[in-house]
Amino acid sequence: MAEALILGAGFSKAAGLPLTKELFDQLPVEPSEHQNLLAQHESVRAAWIHWSSLNPGKGTEEWMSELYSNRETDGSIWPKVLRFLTARLVLGLKERQKAEYFHDVFTSVQSDIHRQFWTRILKEGEIRTVVTTNYDILIEQGLRPRYESDRYAPLCHYGGMPGPEQWYRKMLNPIKNESEAVLMGNDISLFKLHGSLNWAFEPHDFKIHGDLRAAFRKTTKAGHVAIVPPIPEKQLPEDFAVVWKYAGQALRKSRSWLVCGYSFPTYDIAVQAFFRDAIREGVVERIAILDPWAADIEKKLLSYKPSLTVKTLPGLQDALSLASW
Repeated sequence: MAEALILGAGFSKAAGLPLTKELFDQLPVEPSEHQNLLAQHESVRAAWIHWSSLNPGKGTEEWMSELYSNRETDGSIWPKVLRFLTARLVLGLKERQKAEYFHDVFTSVQSDIHRQFWTRILKEGEIRTVVTTNYDILIEQGLRPRYESDRYAPLCHYGGMPGPEQWYRKMLNPIKNESEAVLMGNDISLFKLHGSLNWAFEPHDFKIHGDLRAAFRKTTKAGHVAIVPPIPEKQLPEDFAVVWKYAGQALRKSRSWLVCGYSFPTYDIAVQAFFRDAIREGVVERIAILDPWAADIEKKLLSYKPSLTVKTLPGLQDALSLASW
């Protein structure tokens, strides 16, 4: 199968989440107690529509990158944009009570397509590295040997983070603040290049939560979700730069990759250079692509390294019916 996976927005789309380019197409669904945020969401969407009219041909992440780069001089809209996109990715899902504590990395993914995908991937037993540009936690929820109602640690840990072991709190009773420490798996390294809904920049530190409490915060007083849109690599926050460093090292050691739902877009200059250098400087020999536009992606990858063996496959749902990848 593959030693490394590259997963993009198309992978999460298969499970029902919007593509990155669709994030601002409609207003988020907010819980009743957060209805006061709808006016804020409307202002964000109006700003996006206005920017789009002035920048034809450019997309969502290019707008986010511009806002992020200017946040020090005009940072009033960036926290609102973060709240908008996290609401689109999280709050609109079917949630249980106290979702900010129980929609977590210890919960099994609900998507049948993702369950089939991970069952097939893990059966081969070769995967050691997963690199993603996605913000959601569907990968963490999918990387497990079985899917059930009990909440337990995934098979992966966050690559590029300090310490030989990673322990995160699994909330048991948020009202009484009862929780237990759970050790993340050590089998697979998961590198999230653009951050995650359960990561947070908090007043005194960068912090990883087992759950999505940071995505549900109504204000930034306690911190905000640690998401960094496409920006030059030299501008990355220190914690992210370390993730990129170790992700690159892991990819360079992998002889076979499987790419699903990621098109290597030209606007994401830093990530495109990251993958290009990993291909040229590493030992990768074979790449399989699960994507409706796989033929276009193949051309780009072969321009990086003509000696590659590239196999083009349909999108994830259709690919699952194929006997061989």
